[in-house]
Amino acid sequence: TTLNALCDGREIAPRGFGLKTSGCLVSAQNISDPNEPEGAEIAWREKDQLALLLVDLLRERLSEMERFNNLDNRGIVSALDLENSADRGIVRGLLNDEWAKYKANAATYNPDQLDVLRVASLIIGFLGSTAYEKLKSKTHFSLEEARTMMAFPTGWAPRWGQNDWSVFRLEEIAFVFIARVRCRLHSKNLERIGCVVTDCPGLFASAWDTDVALQAMFNADGIWYLVNGATQIGQSTQSMVQDIVKRGWQHKLFFSINLKNNTKNIILNNIRPADLQTLNGLGLNLRMEDVRPYHAALALRGVQGRRYLENKPLDAGTEAVICADAKSMECVDHPVTDALCKMIEDHLHVLKVPVRHQVTEWGEKAVAAAETESNLDPIFEAIAKRAIDEKAHSILIHNGPAKVVDALLEYEGQLKRTERLASKKRDEFEAKVCEAEKTLKAFECEAQERIKDLQSISVAELTENLFNEVVLEPVGEVVSRAAKRITNEVISIKRAIVAVVSEKERESIDKAITYILRDEYEKEMSACLISWLGNIKRGKNKVYNATISDMVKRTNSYLHKRWELVASQEILDDIQLAGFTGDYLFDDNLFVKAAKIESLNATSLDVFLDGKSIKELCIAVGKLCGWIIFIYDIKKIGKTIEEIRRVLNGDAFKENISNNFRDQMRQNIDANLTRLRSEIIDGCDGKEGIKALTARFRDVYVNLFRENIAETRKKYQHNVNNSRESFKNSESERIEAAAKAKERREGIIEPIRKKVESFKSDVISLLEKTAQPNHE
Repeated sequence: TTLNALCDGREIAPRGFGLKTSGCLVSAQNISDPNEPEGAEIAWREKDQLALLLVDLLRERLSEMERFNNLDNRGIVSALDLENSADRGIVRGLLNDEWAKYKANAATYNPDQLDVLRVASLIIGFLGSTAYEKLKSKTHFSLEEARTMMAFPTGWAPRWGQNDWSVFRLEEIAFVFIARVRCRLHSKNLERIGCVVTDCPGLFASAWDTDVALQAMFNADGIWYLVNGATQIGQSTQSMVQDIVKRGWQHKLFFSINLKNNTKNIILNNIRPADLQTLNGLGLNLRMEDVRPYHAALALRGVQGRRYLENKPLDAGTEAVICADAKSMECVDHPVTDALCKMIEDHLHVLKVPVRHQVTEWGEKAVAAAETESNLDPIFEAIAKRAIDEKAHSILIHNGPAKVVDALLEYEGQLKRTERLASKKRDEFEAKVCEAEKTLKAFECEAQERIKDLQSISVAELTENLFNEVVLEPVGEVVSRAAKRITNEVISIKRAIVAVVSEKERESIDKAITYILRDEYEKEMSACLISWLGNIKRGKNKVYNATISDMVKRTNSYLHKRWELVASQEILDDIQLAGFTGDYLFDDNLFVKAAKIESLNATSLDVFLDGKSIKELCIAVGKLCGWIIFIYDIKKIGKTIEEIRRVLNGDAFKENISNNFRDQMRQNIDANLTRLRSEIIDGCDGKEGIKALTARFRDVYVNLFRENIAETRKKYQHNVNNSRESFKNSESERIEAAAKAKERREGIIEPIRKKVESFKSDVISLLEKTAQPNHE
C-alpha cells in the first residue's frame, strides 16, 4: 500500500491478499529520462532458493532419509536438486503425505504452514514444465504484466478444496517463482525523495522469505518498520527487531505504528507507550516521537485524491482497483472521486479523529485530511534525509565530483598533448619518451615496494577480533536458546523413559540436539557476522581502522605524492592516479566489484559451519549433552514410571533440565572452541579458515593498487602510440588539430572542471559545518 502511494498512487504492487509466502521483493525507482519507457525487470528464483522454502516444511521427513541425514537446512538445500525429476518425485511424495496430515486434522493445522504447503505444491507442480521454462526465459515486462504476475489468484482458498495445484494456471501463480521485481516508472514522488523503495513481504513465512528480507535490509540505507497498532508488539516482531539490532542495523531503523483497527487515541495513548517500552527493552534508544503514527490506507488515498484534484487522473487499471476496494468496504464505488471520498471518510470515522478532519463530500478538505492523518510525508522525508546524510560524503565527494574532476583532467591533458605535438619534431618527441620511460619504471619499482609493505600487514589482530565477535560471542545466546529448545522439543516422557534403556533412542536424542545447537549457532553467528561487517562498513571497527584502513591511507598518500613528481613529465601529465581511502563506505563500489564483500555474510558462514571443526564441535557437544545429563537426572528422580511421569510434568524439572543443558553446553563449547581454535582460524579439509576471510580485506586493496599502477602503464603506452600516429600527419594538419583541441579545452572542458571543483569545495565546507555540534 505504501509502495503504491510512493508511486504517485498507481497500483504497481498487489496488496491486501494476506498470503505470507510470496518472498518477492518489489522495488520502484524513478526514471529520470522522460523519453525512457516504463517497465519492470523480473529476477526468477534459482532452484536453491525454491528448495529453501520447501525445506522448512519437509526438513524432518527429509532428514530421516540416509542421503540427507545429519544435514542442516543449507546442507539439505545443496543436496536436493529440484531440476532432477527423481528429486522432484521425492518431494512430491512427501507433500502428498503432508496433505494427508492436513486432511486428517485440518482444524489444528497451522494456517501459515498451510500457505507454505500450498506454495510448495505449486512449485513442484509447475517446475520443469515447458510453460515454466518459457516464462522464465523472459525477464523484461510491462508494469501491468508484472503487476498481474505478482498478484495472488482470485479464489485462492476455495480453489484448494481438493488440494490440487492443477486448478491454477501458471500465469496466475507466477509469484511463487519470482525473486525480485524492479519497477521503473515516471514518478514525481520517487523523484522527490530520490530513493529506490523496496517492499519486503513475507517476513516470517519461511526460511526463504526471512533470508530475502534480511538481505534486503543489509543492502538498504534505511529500514521502515511498520508496527501493527491493533495490539501491542508480538513476539515475532520482537525477535526480528532483536535480530536487526544484533546485526548492527539499528541506525537504519525507523518505526511507525499503523493506525489500524483501533481509535487513534487508544493507539497513541495506550498501545504506543507500551510498544516504546518493549522496543527500548530490545536494545534501542527511542523517544515517543520516534514511533510515528501512520495510516497506510489513508496515505494511498491521499496521494490518489491529490492526483484528481490536480486534474491528473490515474490509469484505468488503478481506477478499477479503487472502485473494487470501495465496493468491498461497502462504500460507493462510482465515480472514482466519490469512492475515494467515502473510503477516506470511513477510515477517519474508525480513527475517531478531531471534528475538523471529518469529511462528508469530495474536495480539498477530504484529501487534506487523508494527507494529514496518514503522516506519510514527514515520515518519508525523515527517512530520505537520513539515507542521504549517511552517504552524502561518499556520493557528493569521493564517488561524485572527485571522479568527474579526474576524468576531466585526463581529457584536458590529452587535448594539451595534441596542442604540443603541433610544434614538436619527431626526434624531440622520442627523447621525451625515453625520459618518461625511465621515470615511470622508477615509480613502478618504488610503488611495488610500497604495495609489498601493505601486503605484509598482519591480519592476526583482525582475525582475533573476528573470532571473538563472531565465533565466541554468540556462545552465551546460543546455549541459552538451545537449552530452551532442547527442553521443549526433545524432552518428552516417552523419550525420557525409552532413553534410559535404549541406545538407539539416545542416538536419536544426540542427533536432535546436534541439529538444534547447529541451527541456533548458525542464526546467532550470522547476526554477529553481519554486525561485524556493518561496523567495518561504517568505520566503527577500531582494529580494521588501525591496521588495514590506516595503511591503505598511508600507501595511497605516498603514491600520490610520488606521482605528482612523475606527472611533471610531458607524456605522463594527463594521467590521473586513482585514489583509495581505506574506508569501506567511500570505496563501496570498488569493494563490490573487486572483493564481493557484500556477499561475505553468506559465503563466510560456509567457512564456519561447513568446516570439519564446527561440525565436530556441534556433534561433540551434542553427544556430551544429549543423553548423559538426561539419563543422570531421570535416574535421580525415581525408579518407577509414575515417579518419572510426575516429576517430568513439573515446571521445576523442566527448568532444571534447561539450566543443566545450558551450563553443560557452555562448558563443553568453550572447551571445544579452545581445542578447535586453530582449525577454525586456519581452515581444514580444504575449507578456508577465518584468517583467509580477514586477509581478503587487505588483499583487495593490494590488488587494486597493483591494477592501478598497471593502468598507468597502459595509459602511458596509449599516449605514446597516439602521439606517434599524429606524426604521420603533415605539420599543417597537426596545427589545425591543435587549434581545435585548444578551443575545446579552454571553451568547454576547463570551465566544467572548475565548476565541479567549486561544487566539491562547497560541499566539503557544508558537510564540515553540519558535522559541528549544535549546528542546525
